[in-house]
Amino acid sequence: MSLLRFAGVFLTVAVASTALASAAPTYGTDYKPPKLSHLGKTSIPIAGSGTVIVQVLVKADGSFQVQSVIRSTNAADNAAALDIAKNSSYHVATRGGKPTTAFYDFTLKFNGKSVSSPDEEKALASGAVSTINSLLRAQNYVGAAGEFDKMSTIPARDRSVAGSVYATAAVQLHTTNPSQSLAYAQKGVSLSPTSAAYFALGVAQLANNANADAVVSLKRAHDAGGGPKSTSDRAAVDQYLIQAYNATGDTADANTISAELQRIAPNTGSSGAMRVPPVFNQAVQAMQAAKYDDAVKLFEQAAQQDPAIGVTAYAQAALAIGKMDKPDFNRMKMEADRAVALNPNDPTANFAQGVALVQLAVTNRNDGQKKQGLDALNKADAEAKSAQNTQLANAIENFIKSVPQ
Repeated sequence: MSLLRFAGVFLTVAVASTALASAAPTYGTDYKPPKLSHLGKTSIPIAGSGTVIVQVLVKADGSFQVQSVIRSTNAADNAAALDIAKNSSYHVATRGGKPTTAFYDFTLKFNGKSVSSPDEEKALASGAVSTINSLLRAQNYVGAAGEFDKMSTIPARDRSVAGSVYATAAVQLHTTNPSQSLAYAQKGVSLSPTSAAYFALGVAQLANNANADAVVSLKRAHDAGGGPKSTSDRAAVDQYLIQAYNATGDTADANTISAELQRIAPNTGSSGAMRVPPVFNQAVQAMQAAKYDDAVKLFEQAAQQDPAIGVTAYAQAALAIGKMDKPDFNRMKMEADRAVALNPNDPTANFAQGVALVQLAVTNRNDGQKKQGLDALNKADAEAKSAQNTQLANAIENFIKSVPQ
């Protein structure tokens, strides 16, 4: 069973079956009240802090008339509030799907010299919900997590779904972007502290070499009453927990969980497909310590031990070569070519290949090779954006800008 299958079965069950709730209320008479479409501006100086409610008559034809201030905690802000209401735009009310004239109570909150409206925040949240639901239907959990990040506040009704999205995104990113994986996993636990969220947190902590913390998180996922029910999912947690115990030198507990794993899944060894080989984490650690020669060798070993992470391991090996004081770009290209051969659409693999080709083109003064490199880089950029990996996309674009014309 692949890691992403585990995420699909255990981690994202709430996401797969639950769409985010709409921000718009539902009425038994099928009536939908008028709403703010766009918050206008004012040239009238704001006097100070306070809340002003302006009544606006929104007509069925889309036109509107600002009526009056119906409540205010700071009368000095009333003129600015009325001006903002005149410069704003509104969605008409509907009844039975047909436009109808109705009053809209427009709440404006002044804070010092700034102004905001809770209704504008609801409108923005409604747009975010639509985008997130589209991303979830496409199973783009990293993209959905990015959209949740843009929301100033996640409604209480959506917190469990958001937690599952963050947790799934964390698992998907743990080999390619460990720091982002950890950030998403932490958000997942804070929003919805389920056993699945703690599993994701443990995976992310292992990827960041926070091995002792990973033991705590994975043990919590293992021991929770609401933990994974299927044998394959329980085996997945066990395999990562074994890795965490071994990484901290706790061989006794590692052996205990290994024995449990053999009981529940006799055909799955502790080095099964679900487990990221310890050598991969060692490679990441060497990379972070700027020991690039060691990192390359360890990434190659990881790719050989577990073909499931071969793309990531070979791509990272290529990038490690590129960071050396005297990079061998032919060798870098060879590692990148291996990664691209395994997955032609992997953004990091294409990025590494593009960098190597461009550097070789500069050395060889080969315009054809330069074009190949730029093609690979542009492909990598598109793939990174599609995956909502902004950090990688920015790195690719910055490198493209540095390529001599």
